[in-house]
Amino acid sequence: MRYALAALAFVQGGAMTARAVPAAEAPGAISLLVEVRINGTLVDGLAQLDVLAEDCTRIETAPLAAAGLYAGSAEAVCLQSMAGLQYRLDQSAAQLDLFAATPPRRPAARVQQSFAKPLSGLIGGYGLSGQRVHDGTDELINAFGDLSLTLHTPYGRLQNNMVASYTANEGQARRLQTVYEQDFPDTFTRLSIGDSFTAAPRWGRITPFAGVQYGTDFSMDPRDSWRPYSAFQALLRERSEVDVRVNGVVRQKQSVDPGFSHFEITPETGLNEVEVIIREASGLTRIEDYSFFASEESLAEGVMDYSVSLGLPRRFSGIASEYDDTLIANGRVRRGLTNALTAEAYSEFGAGGGVLGGGGQVTAGKLGIVSLSGGVSRAEDGHTGHIISAGFERDTRRGSLQLQARFADPRYSDTVSTLGLEFPDRSIRASAGIFTPAGSFRAAYIEEEDKVLRDRRFLSFGWEKPLRGDRVSFSASAYQDFARDETGFAIGLRASFGPYNAGGGYQSAGGREASSVQVSRSRMPGERVQWSLGAAEGGAGAVYQGDLTADLGAADLFLNGGVYGETNQITAGLRGGFAVMPGAAALQRQTTGATAIVRMPDLKGMPIYKDNRIIAVTGENGLAVIPDVRPYEINTLSLRPEDVPLDYDVADFTTRFIPRRGLSEVRFDVRRETALAFTAVFPTGEHLPPGSRVELLRSGLVCPVGLEGRVYCSVAEDGDTVAVTTPVGRFVDVVSSVRSRGEMQLRPEGRVKMAGID
Repeated sequence: MRYALAALAFVQGGAMTARAVPAAEAPGAISLLVEVRINGTLVDGLAQLDVLAEDCTRIETAPLAAAGLYAGSAEAVCLQSMAGLQYRLDQSAAQLDLFAATPPRRPAARVQQSFAKPLSGLIGGYGLSGQRVHDGTDELINAFGDLSLTLHTPYGRLQNNMVASYTANEGQARRLQTVYEQDFPDTFTRLSIGDSFTAAPRWGRITPFAGVQYGTDFSMDPRDSWRPYSAFQALLRERSEVDVRVNGVVRQKQSVDPGFSHFEITPETGLNEVEVIIREASGLTRIEDYSFFASEESLAEGVMDYSVSLGLPRRFSGIASEYDDTLIANGRVRRGLTNALTAEAYSEFGAGGGVLGGGGQVTAGKLGIVSLSGGVSRAEDGHTGHIISAGFERDTRRGSLQLQARFADPRYSDTVSTLGLEFPDRSIRASAGIFTPAGSFRAAYIEEEDKVLRDRRFLSFGWEKPLRGDRVSFSASAYQDFARDETGFAIGLRASFGPYNAGGGYQSAGGREASSVQVSRSRMPGERVQWSLGAAEGGAGAVYQGDLTADLGAADLFLNGGVYGETNQITAGLRGGFAVMPGAAALQRQTTGATAIVRMPDLKGMPIYKDNRIIAVTGENGLAVIPDVRPYEINTLSLRPEDVPLDYDVADFTTRFIPRRGLSEVRFDVRRETALAFTAVFPTGEHLPPGSRVELLRSGLVCPVGLEGRVYCSVAEDGDTVAVTTPVGRFVDVVSSVRSRGEMQLRPEGRVKMAGID
């Protein structure tokens, strides 16, 4: 192959070096003055080139040094000795093409985002439900409710969550969380004051507390610049069309000039199978591939993730809680030492003792992700404990394997231990899955042991085989509980027919058997209701159950009822959200932490679209509340030209914005035109003929008349008067009236007689 890909690899930085050339020229050497092109770019002037032997084509170093390809002191070098450099010499044309690899570009500097204008207001979510239970003898009425309120301001947000319940003639309400938070998007950090949870490594445990916390929050970075990126560089000898695919999905598609081109991708979690498809101008196509692993927890080189906390630990008992009077401090920091290695350090201290630990996670090439950590604890009584943790992950499109083992000696303790929850002395978790033509197979093993519970071991297997494009699937599963010496298995069948789903199964566990059937209907686009019905028969008796959920627009209605032997119950409730701000309020089905307010004054009843569906309609004041927007990501809203009145001009029917958490204002560039366009029609249906005289009496502007009676006035104030002069008389009407109708009827009642004509 004459023209081919010269290189495709990870490229390391640094200047190219070369060995010195022979001082004496070999017999038969050829000397040329050549035109030099480096990566397709012509170099000024000609360069001296000597073909000394098969292994040495010597060139003066001046053009190489000017291009940054040579940093030595020799006046000439052999091209064959320069690493990462390939060339093509056309002696008849006296032209030398050099193809040089260059260091990969560093990730772009953090770009400051331009956010939509923040507004002050209240966003909330709620759930209300009631339940009636009858066990054949007694009747019990229960009620439940939850409420989340978040006051958003440009200076942060204050959130309060609470739940309430009523049962057996007794009610109670509990506050779950109260916290003030402020985001700092420029640094991807967040400050929290109030109820929260400490950060912890994978081998540790989080602690509920009330106090102060500050740390990174990468959810504010929609570009995922914190993740390791991979840079590839292709050196091409001619112009080519290049596609870059990752796990079968095209990520990049571009035309590439001769020379080099960089391809940078943000890896997906697990195995990344990269294919670079090169279609050369000569018609040849070739594929270069590369594969590597990436972890969702890995950090790019130089990126730091950290969290520090200080406060009082919180002890829960159901939904009730209390705060200890001892202070705890917690800190966690992770840093990407390279794109393949992320290191971690962790500490926590309190009156009950402290923990120090650290570890790392490394991407082991094509093997997978390996992690190793360790720590030491010291209790209040002076006892010292140790912990070690190791893990391995390998996820591909065809299978997965996860292993996690954690071993702690009996004296190891952490902050959560002082709250009454023993730390497991041994924890082993393993799972594997594989996709084959015969179906998907999976297996899992869990083993844990602590001072309270001994020998908790659980093994499970599963299989599923879809048929006919997932419309029908078979499944089977089995488990073994070693501590209880119990074995169980289940088989099932599921089928889908458009929005309808049906299934059935049989299961046996601990000597108990049961069979079940279920049918359901999913909610399709444009529909508001979904439901399911199920029945089961086993040793405990017959069970019948039904569920229904309805989209009410402003909330979701849900119903659930069932018969369980001699007991029956029915539950009904509502769940939804709301947003309140100066001048506007709206109910909504759900909240995402961000709501947009669209302002289009004087335009009421205007539909606003998101993802090709109407998401809201402007009210009498021209305002619309848009729920379900994604904070710190690009959101798109649009209008449709056919919905916009003719006397309004829209600069762009699509607006893109990035909201913060909370309320944001979004505007379309909509302006009312001062121009006037209308159709002039006689009562007979005939149009005003072209060339007729139409003028505005106040301004004196003469408006041209086109085909089919179309009249256009470039400037027309609402208070002006339109005058149409015809052989049968002059017809007049107010501009505002003509503009609202879009036409002017030339009726006798609007005519002014003119002397000499009538």
